[in-house]
Amino acid sequence: MKGKHVSIKFCGGCNPRYERGAVARKISERIIAQGAVSSYNQLDADLVIFLSGCSASCADRYNPIDKEAILVADGTVDAVAVPAEKIVDEVLRRVNLYLEKQEGALF
Repeated sequence: MKGKHVSIKFCGGCNPRYERGAVARKISERIIAQGAVSSYNQLDADLVIFLSGCSASCADRYNPIDKEAILVADGTVDAVAVPAEKIVDEVLRRVNLYLEKQEGALF
């Protein structure tokens, strides 16, 4: 989806056992490979992925937005449990579902 902007917003990182950076890089690389723009910590994107390392979900809690977003926190994506090795694929599936609603699939 050329021209679409997807941003990944991080929590404060108080849980050092969860490698948010690695997950974010994988998501970002796949978004860019499909022709979209990927950025970090920008709330004015077409879609924001809130990436938190624990169930407190601080990325979303302290940065409310008035539009649809994807919430990743403590082994869940939008409050649905997802195995760690499937988080990236599930996030990208949800990015695609959101963008399909807008004008066409990205993945």
